[in-house]
Amino acid sequence: MLFDDILGEIGEFGRYQIVSYVVLGMLAIPAGWHNLGITFYGNKLHHHWCRVKELDEFNNSIKWNVAIPRDDSDDKFEWNKCRMFNLNYSSYRREDFLNWNRSISENAGTIECNNGWDFVTGFRTVMQDFNLVCGRSALVSLIQSIYFTGFLLGTIVWGQFSDSRGRLKTVLITVVVLIVSSIAAAFVPSNNVGYGLFVTLRFFVGFGVGGSYTTAFVMAMEIIGPKFRAKAGIFVQVWFALGFMTLPYMAKAMPNYRTLQLVTGAIPAVFLLCPLVIDESARWLVAENQDEKAAKILEKIARWNNTTLPANLNLEENRKNIVSDRKYTVADLIKTPNLRKITLNMWVNWLVVSLVYYGLSLEAGNMGNLDFYLSNFISGAVEIPACLFTILILDRIGRKIPVLGTTLFGGASCLIAIAFMKNTNSVALTVCSVIGKFFVSMAFAVIYVWAAEVFPTVVRNVGVGGSSMAARVGSLAAPQIGRLKETWRPLPFVIFGGTSLISCVCSFFIPETLNKHLPETIEDGELFGTSKAKVKPIEDEVYTISKSDLGQENLDDKKKE
Repeated sequence: MLFDDILGEIGEFGRYQIVSYVVLGMLAIPAGWHNLGITFYGNKLHHHWCRVKELDEFNNSIKWNVAIPRDDSDDKFEWNKCRMFNLNYSSYRREDFLNWNRSISENAGTIECNNGWDFVTGFRTVMQDFNLVCGRSALVSLIQSIYFTGFLLGTIVWGQFSDSRGRLKTVLITVVVLIVSSIAAAFVPSNNVGYGLFVTLRFFVGFGVGGSYTTAFVMAMEIIGPKFRAKAGIFVQVWFALGFMTLPYMAKAMPNYRTLQLVTGAIPAVFLLCPLVIDESARWLVAENQDEKAAKILEKIARWNNTTLPANLNLEENRKNIVSDRKYTVADLIKTPNLRKITLNMWVNWLVVSLVYYGLSLEAGNMGNLDFYLSNFISGAVEIPACLFTILILDRIGRKIPVLGTTLFGGASCLIAIAFMKNTNSVALTVCSVIGKFFVSMAFAVIYVWAAEVFPTVVRNVGVGGSSMAARVGSLAAPQIGRLKETWRPLPFVIFGGTSLISCVCSFFIPETLNKHLPETIEDGELFGTSKAKVKPIEDEVYTISKSDLGQENLDDKKKE
């Protein structure tokens, strides 16, 4: 009896699974906080200009009049943020500054700021503490890229650790890593050394989030039966969206990035109580030959679900279905032409969708005429209907058509938004951004399921793992692409829209998987989507699974990794 057959007997999504799913799924909430925290840690809702220490006692009007050049344009002017007049300010008296003749400054020439900056803002950010403006502004986006590097390595390292040491232990350890590194990041000094420490600690925050989120996700999927597994996997997006939605108003209530970092790091401590309500994965225990422990947990599941454990339960027989004779690698995915075509096009899809998803998420507060905090709330909230709509259509029209449609319309929304960027208060700009986020959120949910089905069983983990790596490349690039607006404001949206359309084209070359006999071997994968492929419906199949598949069902790396 296969493990999924056992779940069919004792309940595929009963009370036990619901409780476990809710507890484990909620770990996506802090993932949402930290994945998008830089939106507030590094928000640019501030004015800054060169600091002149001789003018510290004066109000801003006098500081600007004496020391700061103006940048004039056709319809407005603003004070220069990165240059100051080249004057010997210490040679002037207080009365001179109070009765200043502006022509003295304008005849003096300008120099770069040499004593830091003054800031006016309602939220204390990393820019103020570490002077990350002007020539150092690139160091803000670097924080996010380093975080995603930690996330990437966390999914890899902790994934392997959980396969060998257990899911529950991994969740607890990674939550501790998240808590310690996040709280420590709130107390770094405000200098260059502090910046280095902050970046390093954010790396470890990502390392912990990547491990805790993906391991908890896998753990939840392992105890859910096949009828509910894909939809439950997609619904995790709702938990992530809740994190995204609550973050703006947490930031508004705590207008200091250090406080926000501290609180979002401390709250996950509640998950250290998981062992009180969550058991180790029975599926993992079976794979590790710990049948006695697995049987006790299966008995508990049956009891909670008001069912009974099969009398003929034989976990040893289950283990005989494990195929582990050969280790497959990425090379097996690209050796043959059809499987190579599927693999490369799927990876392009993951890279692009991740790039656009995080690109639009990080830019949410800069689009249109809405309040900064409300804009970010809406950007998170739109993911919930996107998720629910995906669940509604997934088994009706398949995987291919939704991805084609979402990447096409999402890309078009980004390109149309360019037309409204001259007016930063445009309602149309806000609408285009929200529509784009809706479609890219749908695309992310669908390609996750599509990838878990299209790769042959023997290389499915490798294929999905490679897709995840491609997605991480996209998320790493997103903050840097966002910086290109400083060169030309529409440029990031040109890239988001253009790459989405490329992703749409790539989707044409990936076969539909709904109600298809999914490939099991490399040979099946090479024929999949061709006229020679098997046509037996998926619901009639019984699969042989590998040890690496057992317990993960290749769903171990969903989008918000």
